Amino acid sequence: MYFNFSLLKKVFFFFLWGILCSELELRPQGKLTVTVVKANDLKNMEMIGKSDPYAVVYVRPMFKVKTQVIDNNLNPVWNQTFDLIAEDKETQSLILEV
Repeated sequence: MYFNFSLLKKVFFFFLWGILCSELELRPQGKLTVTVVKANDLKNMEMIGKSDPYAVVYVRPMFKVKTQVIDNNLNPVWNQTFDLIAEDKETQSLILEV
């Protein structure tokens, strides 16, 4: 009887990999509800006219959310609410970029 040890090694490797990945995988620990209300007196970044600001909010860079763009306004009002998932409340933080 012929037994393929190479195949057995591959199956065992993928089995172990699955166990390790599931143990290391971040699991949701909570939902963070964020409301981006407004910004005041933003610096104009345009040579002609005014900036078209928007905000980007995230806990993990892979899951960024973006407000609508407000044209020609240095005092934008967004009033937009987003739900973000936090996987590790000890090490993750909320990032807001305008």
